Amino acid sequence: MLVEVLQTKIPAISEVLRDDHDGEKINSSVTNVEFVPLGQQRLRTVELVLNLVKLKKEVLYQALGRSDIFKNIVALVKQYPWNNFLQLKAVSLFTEVIENSDNTAFREDFFRTSGIGHSLVEMSKEANFTLGSNRRIRNGYMNLVITIANKLQKKYEGSANGEKTEDGTVYGYLDAVGEDWRVFVDDELKKSNENNAKTLGGCTTRNNQEEEDENNDSSYDVQMEKIMARFTNFN
Repeated sequence: MLVEVLQTKIPAISEVLRDDHDGEKINSSVTNVEFVPLGQQRLRTVELVLNLVKLKKEVLYQALGRSDIFKNIVALVKQYPWNNFLQLKAVSLFTEVIENSDNTAFREDFFRTSGIGHSLVEMSKEANFTLGSNRRIRNGYMNLVITIANKLQKKYEGSANGEKTEDGTVYGYLDAVGEDWRVFVDDELKKSNENNAKTLGGCTTRNNQEEEDENNDSSYDVQMEKIMARFTNFN
């Protein structure tokens, strides 16, 4: 019964996650451009989508995969590149679909409707942002871009080597993205991974880096559980 109720709410969830809502604008401290704040409702709705995906129910998979929800979330990431809370929640959501879902039809729908591959390539073309002082900094969403791209590329390479045949979905999708993806992997993704492997004192080992990533993921999961414990209603 609950799943059926949640299924009927998918269109409303998609509407909440649109990136063009009206509202009072504020001035960005980074870009000095006025914008409508993301707001708690849309932020918590991304959490809600994550928890719907985790239910692993076929009817919810179908409703989510065929909606504009994932496309809207990607659009929000582009529109709010400096919102770290949004980036973390989106990373968790995309990771759940890419790594933990075993429903091939849903994953295909996710890739098709979200356009995540093309979007990562597009965002990587603006990897740096120039401040008013002419100082260049890393664009806010680039951690998400590199994190999700690495997860996809790992699945792609595993499929290509025959190690994980269940990831043929990822292989087929990225192959369809085409030359743009291959150029991105060989250029921006490679350089970013090399830079991220370095510290101010030199270069860390791969094992240490992986251990740190695992600890960060664990801490984030704990925080997410605390947040969701307070998230009891969706309007």
